[in-house]
Amino acid sequence: MEPLVKLRLPLFVIFAIMVAGTVGYRVMYPVSLVDAFYMTVISVSTVGFREVFPLDSAGKLFTVLLILSGIGAMTFTLSYLFQFVIQGQLLGLVKRRQMEKLLASLKNHYIICGLGRVGEQIAKDLERSGKPFVVIDENPEALERIEKGSHPCVVGNTTNDEALQKAGIKRAKGLVAASDSDPDNVLTVLSAKMLNPAIFIVARASHPDVFEKLYKAGANRVVCPYHSTGQKMAAMLVKPLVHEYLDSMVYGTGLEIRLEELELPEGAEIAGKSIGESAIRKRTGTTILAIKKRDGNILTNPEVSTILEPTDRLILVGTTGQLQDATRMLLPANHSSDT
Repeated sequence: MEPLVKLRLPLFVIFAIMVAGTVGYRVMYPVSLVDAFYMTVISVSTVGFREVFPLDSAGKLFTVLLILSGIGAMTFTLSYLFQFVIQGQLLGLVKRRQMEKLLASLKNHYIICGLGRVGEQIAKDLERSGKPFVVIDENPEALERIEKGSHPCVVGNTTNDEALQKAGIKRAKGLVAASDSDPDNVLTVLSAKMLNPAIFIVARASHPDVFEKLYKAGANRVVCPYHSTGQKMAAMLVKPLVHEYLDSMVYGTGLEIRLEELELPEGAEIAGKSIGESAIRKRTGTTILAIKKRDGNILTNPEVSTILEPTDRLILVGTTGQLQDATRMLLPANHSSDT
């Protein structure tokens, strides 16, 4: 229950005592509603003001019961309020409100469903690359590590539509189904695709048998950590220098040069031109290593005569500054003039 919801009971008890006292005095004595309410207030609050009308034995007993009831209700309410503030629940409530505002403002972000060992590593990589992301997990303790880094998170089941909607699924760019449970990942992918058919999804599979189910549910890519780890260890063993070099370029851990994936938007200055005509290497210093065309065909080491078309996805290699220049070059012509 929410802390403020818990506070409803003691407040209701105090209200009931006030009503009962006012009605009781009105029934027992021929006094006005204001006088009856006044007597109730000074009795419950024990302020010690004089009575506005004389009390007989029954009235005194009724007043004693009213005072004892009021003291009990007020003590319980004040102790709960004290606990509410001291234990940080008020701070937590404010923090949750801030988190809700942050979640509502996110767009083109990534959603990590499941904060196990795989999910936590994905969060670290996204944080290092400066990409906005939201984490969904049922374990509040696991999410505390993410919250300390000021990253938004949602406590809930990753298969639940409500949790996905809180994470901004309809405005998200991509989603990772990284739970340890294959059935949960299948349901997460299915729910995410129903809420946002255009979202790009990478799913984890513990067993190869689940690959087909995840693809049918809507996953764009499926990864088996054990299979991928085996391949990576074999590459380290057979081609250690090649692996180290590529790893450095992709993750930017050792070399200034790195790889980047960019999409050529509609209205870009170089759209419809060949690679040679665009002079992208001369103008930015980056090199196009591969192009994924609209039909899914991937051109590796494309010729300079290759036409660059809108929605082409370019894999570029260069330094951070060169890649930033290439990113600006790929902006639509009207956007470039505005900026």
